[in-house]
Amino acid sequence: MNINQDYLIDSQNEVTHILRTFLEQQTKVLLYLIGENISPVPTTVLNINPSQDELIVGYYPEAYFNQRAQLAERLVCVATHNGIRVEFESFSIGKTWFGRDAAYRLDFPKVISRVQRREYFRMSPLMKQQPRCAILDKDQQVIGFTILDISCGGMSIKHDRPNIKKLEVGEIYPDCSIELASPIGLIKTPIRIRNISEMPSKSNQIYTRYGCEFIDLPSKTRMMIQRYIIKLEQDSRSKDWM
Repeated sequence: MNINQDYLIDSQNEVTHILRTFLEQQTKVLLYLIGENISPVPTTVLNINPSQDELIVGYYPEAYFNQRAQLAERLVCVATHNGIRVEFESFSIGKTWFGRDAAYRLDFPKVISRVQRREYFRMSPLMKQQPRCAILDKDQQVIGFTILDISCGGMSIKHDRPNIKKLEVGEIYPDCSIELASPIGLIKTPIRIRNISEMPSKSNQIYTRYGCEFIDLPSKTRMMIQRYIIKLEQDSRSKDWM
């Protein structure tokens, strides 16, 4: 895994602000050991201390992971916040204590990557309106997904069951049905899988997230999705004013 170089933030004030937001909102973070064939583990930010060049995150009490962590060439932390993928790396990890609890000490990141597609306006659906889609896979099985965010160019989806990977990067799936709220209704379109990542739930289960690109989307369908996004934005603004 390489840090995306296109959206690097190197202002220490902004890096500190982003990490402080993670701390205050208890944002789930996935910790990847680069160079080790081991699944990422979920953690949260416990304390930030840029003056001491340290970031304290939650401890994962599994002996094998901690053994491999000492051998990893580097670590990459990945989180999703307000629909934006945030990544930062550390070249050392050590056990420390936070209060009476075990924790990890990481190097305070010098840069953070915030990856957000800018070619299309993107709006995360409200939870009560979270849409779904169904995709026919290569084995002719229909698989259900939850839509995490959507734009006129594509969408991010999450498999409904943890620890399941069904779709492949680069593959085109011609039969994808998207169910949006009324009055939009059902949309059908081919999709291409652009990227795959793992994301933790609040219960610390790991789900598979797929970044999808719409293929040859008709202009009429594109307009329907745009109307749906505008409606979501209006609903979100109304909620903020309540």
